[in-house]
Amino acid sequence: MKSISNDRPDFVRHLTSSIAAIALTLGLAACSSGGGGDGGGSVIPDQVLPPADRFVLSGNNDGTISVFRQDATAGYATAVAYFNAGNGFAIQDMVYDEASGRVVLITVNQIIVLGFNASTGEAAVIDARPTSGSSSHLAINSSGTSAYVASGTSRDRNVDVYSISATGTLSIANSTPVNMDPDYIRLNPDESRLYLLSRTNDQILIFGINTDGSLAADPQTVNTGTNPTAIGFNAAGTTAYVTRSNNTDNLVVYGVGAGGELSQVVSLSNSNNPIDMVLSPDAGHLYVVDGSNRNVNHYTIDAVTGMPTFMSSTNVSFTATDLALSHTGAALYVGHSEDDLVSTLNINPSDGSLSVANWVRAFNPVNTVAAIGGTGALQPVAAYLLAPDQAGLSRFSISADGLLNLEATENTTGALMDGEVAVDYAKGLLLGAGETAAGTDLLTSYRFDPLTGMTASIDTVDATVSSQSNFERIEPGRSGRFMYVLDADVLDSLNNERGFIRTYAYGVDGMITPTPVDNDIADQAPENLSLHPAGRFIYAINSFDDTISRFEVDETSGALSGGTQYTPGGTGSNRGRPIDLRFHPNGRYAYVSLEDDSQIVRYEVASNGALQNISRTTLPPFNGQTVQPAPIAVHPNGRFVYVGERNNPSNSVSVLSVNPSDYSLTHQSRVNAADDPGWIEVDPQGRFLYVRFRDTRIQVYRIDPSSGNLTDTQQVVSAGTRSGLYPSLTLVSPVLLQ
Repeated sequence: MKSISNDRPDFVRHLTSSIAAIALTLGLAACSSGGGGDGGGSVIPDQVLPPADRFVLSGNNDGTISVFRQDATAGYATAVAYFNAGNGFAIQDMVYDEASGRVVLITVNQIIVLGFNASTGEAAVIDARPTSGSSSHLAINSSGTSAYVASGTSRDRNVDVYSISATGTLSIANSTPVNMDPDYIRLNPDESRLYLLSRTNDQILIFGINTDGSLAADPQTVNTGTNPTAIGFNAAGTTAYVTRSNNTDNLVVYGVGAGGELSQVVSLSNSNNPIDMVLSPDAGHLYVVDGSNRNVNHYTIDAVTGMPTFMSSTNVSFTATDLALSHTGAALYVGHSEDDLVSTLNINPSDGSLSVANWVRAFNPVNTVAAIGGTGALQPVAAYLLAPDQAGLSRFSISADGLLNLEATENTTGALMDGEVAVDYAKGLLLGAGETAAGTDLLTSYRFDPLTGMTASIDTVDATVSSQSNFERIEPGRSGRFMYVLDADVLDSLNNERGFIRTYAYGVDGMITPTPVDNDIADQAPENLSLHPAGRFIYAINSFDDTISRFEVDETSGALSGGTQYTPGGTGSNRGRPIDLRFHPNGRYAYVSLEDDSQIVRYEVASNGALQNISRTTLPPFNGQTVQPAPIAVHPNGRFVYVGERNNPSNSVSVLSVNPSDYSLTHQSRVNAADDPGWIEVDPQGRFLYVRFRDTRIQVYRIDPSSGNLTDTQQVVSAGTRSGLYPSLTLVSPVLLQ
């Protein structure tokens, strides 16, 4: 392929002059500088970038971390990574250190430092040390040089103190024994004292902090009454707020003396089993999350007296475990043990009131959440469109008005071919899987610059299983270590067509291991493959069997397990013929097209990945013909679903609106299509829809931002030669600073 210089799309050139692609899959490769800061990219001269929210991390009960990118179109409900940080031990607490760009977390027996780049999303374990055990809560100072861990229950009860070097290396723990069970720990605003709460002993210990970060001897003891759970301070540090999990006075207000001592002022009773709190950046608002009644309670804080006034409660629908304030103070993120979710609550900038905006699935009980910020928002922008076929790969640049301009066509031996290509932004790789005109099944990798379109071939693997094998689809896993390939056509001993999902490992250098890590039977004649946004489950859509096969993904080994099947067809097996499955951005719902039933099925995605609570939308006829829905795309804002319909000669694309209460669908409008739709994709900013036909041409539609309806741009471009039943396309969307 030729490189692009001054013909780069204008919006890319104006947004940034040189910026690293964001990691949409979070690799565990080492960050070049420990992950720190906002690195990666210069912007146009004299542009002042505002503070922005970028990522939300959830620490999960199985030791994994889920990473969700803040998305200007879809909220933050865009999962970008899923990886094992705790080696199977639950993540108990997690803090983002903005000063160093590092994430510090604890499991029950370890403290771990991760490098995390707030622009690229890359992460790496820098160091880990043992704690005293049974660790529950963590605090770090603002410079990121000292960490304090509440550890122990019945014995070895300590505050473990660690120093953290400039490179992120941890010291050996300096453990201070305490005579109570430590639960919650927090520094006061000027970091001169450490407050340690014990629910078992109904006490708070107050430690002085030495200049080296160690704890001073002879802490003060405060008897608090029943079950203190959390503590916070006003900006001046003169007022403390303590939550207690009893049924009477749940929020207790203390005055803070010059020596850090606490004197009770008043108690309030607006909560039920409160477990955590955060204050707004200006300390004018206090938010308390309840463990029992699923509420987040909002208090205003008097700037002079520090006294809280209860304003309202907002129900978050699921049992809460933790909350975090966004970098800008514009949102609260709430972790949930129930249904394995993270919720977003928007904060009204005028009065601090809350409204539930969205939730996203983490696929494991969430113990803790942390928010990542930076300067300048991250926005995925479609810069290129890739269209593979059996002869090679066509690459189009995308102009500001969404139109396509053919840049180059790759036609060399081992080129990306009939099938599908995917971009691993973290590693700067293009990955391909498909069948050549000669019937050879290939896996390919290219070094790829998603801003310039420049490529360099790295590896080509002949992975042909038999003369009947047929590689059609590819999904890179969320850890950036494995790719999952749909082998659609393999005959078994009974002469039935059986499909497989084959798992292949690939490295940071792009080299592909030719022997699959795992081979899993999908079912008869699968036509599509869909990885859940959170990366925990993958689904094969088996059209001839009228089934969908679900597998659980182990991103440590790459293996799949399960193979549970679902029958979406309304009239039984071998009737509905499912063609495509796509997920709502929040990951809690899936949409399946049924070609023979003229229906779109909505599934709820359970916390174990099961597809349940089905609802159906029957599509109306078009020009007197029964429609055959096939490819699906979901708008990034989650409000609209687009369906390509094969009704030759009256082909079409339908727009369906999403009901915000139960996420069911209602047919809204329809436009003509130039041919038989094989694949459709929505621009990540929700502005354009791209439809690739089975003769491989591509048509471009403009999306109305308010209604979601489509307008034909009158552009239909040629995209190579005929490449099979369901030719694919890939939008290359690096995430840029805005």
